[in-house]
Amino acid sequence: MWIRKNLNSRFLHYSGLLFTLLGSSSWIMAWIAGESGKVWGFSQHKLYMDTICFLLVALGLRLGCLMHHWEERLGIRPNPYGYTVDPINKAHLPLP
Repeated sequence: MWIRKNLNSRFLHYSGLLFTLLGSSSWIMAWIAGESGKVWGFSQHKLYMDTICFLLVALGLRLGCLMHHWEERLGIRPNPYGYTVDPINKAHLPLP
């Protein structure tokens, strides 16, 4: 199944990074827009609301990434990285 194979901690990490970058660029555009200005047709208020939404989605993806990473380390999920020894504490991981 495609989702089970590709929805792993690496995918969630990169998605969280993408949404974090979108949120920070939206925040910078809101700061550039000023009180009554617009950037690319978006008002400052809309850009601030977009920033909040992007960062909340990024937070959820990062939490999901942590959960998936721990499940991969415990052997509940398949390990997408291919290592058999945990790089942090040198413990042997279960084989897939």
